[in-house]
Formats: sequence, C-alpha cells, structure tokens
Amino acid sequence: MTKKCILERALKEGDWARLKPAIKYHYDLTEEGCMVYCKGIIHEVRHNIIVRPLLWLFRPLNALVPFNGKDVGCSVTHSATENSLVYKRVFDRPGGKGRVLFDSYLRIHNGELVEFITGGLGMRLNPQVTPTGSLRLESLGYVLYLGVFSIYIPSFLVPFGHAVITEDGCKSRSVWEC
Repeated sequence: MTKKCILERALKEGDWARLKPAIKYHYDLTEEGCMVYCKGIIHEVRHNIIVRPLLWLFRPLNALVPFNGKDVGCSVTHSATENSLVYKRVFDRPGGKGRVLFDSYLRIHNGELVEFITGGLGMRLNPQVTPTGSLRLESLGYVLYLGVFSIYIPSFLVPFGHAVITEDGCKSRSVWEC
C-alpha cells in the first residue's frame, strides 16, 4: 500500500486526484527527511478591522502575516514527519524585510487539519478541492492543547476570526534530501 501524505488523508475520497499538480507537489511529502522548497505570490493578505490594530501583539507569536498587502512574495520550506508537515514560511514585505512564520499541519479526526499557530494553539481547517482544482482551507475554529486536554474555541471568540485560504499552487519547487 502506498503511503499517503497528510493532505491526501484529510481530503474526501477522490479529491486528491482533482488537485492541480502544483498543489500536489507542495504537499506530497510522505517520507521523513524529505524537504520541499516552493516560491510564489500571495495575491492578497487582508486582516479585518478588529485584528489590524492588534498585529503588533500577535507578532511575537508568529500567528499572522504581520501586514496587509497585495502580491506578497512567499517562500515555503517544509519537511515531513509521520504525522505532520513542518513549515518555515517567509513573507516578503514590499520594500522591506521578510517575516518568518513557523507552523505545522497535523491531521486529526473527521478530515480536519490543525495548523498550529504557536505553542498549543491551532486553527482547525476543513480542506476542500474547488471545481478548478485549487485547494480551499476554511477555518472551523481553534483548538488549545493543554497536555492531555483539548479546548475547542469558536472563531468568533478569537481575534483572528474566520479564515478562508485558497491555494492555486506554487511558482517553483525543489526537493532536497529525499
């Protein structure tokens, strides 16, 4: 039996085959020790009016891209473990210094992924494939892991709020150490 990557395990049956090849390349890591590097553009980063004044507070937590903007350059290096993808993302501020964010996707029950934002706080995500083959990740709220306890937090109680992320694929890809 072929090993499936975390995203493929989290998607509904048959959805992996409908994804654009560039997105599959981005997420298709199944072996420990493999690393992938992708570079691309985020067409728009937009924070709601409540979050904007608080960006300085979330900056040390690596919780959000710390600025709004259009056509933001982004590079991602990620590696696989048996149950997670570990990301190092760099967002390029136009005319300024980049910002590094670390997070890890973990698969959990009912097809949800959790993107750990910082420490034990994670955003629960519902992965879906759009009719055009893009990946749509919609937040289902948050979860705080405290040892053996999990506290589920609805989106409206967290300043980050509800998120919808649509990925069309990356511009370039390199694989190292496989």
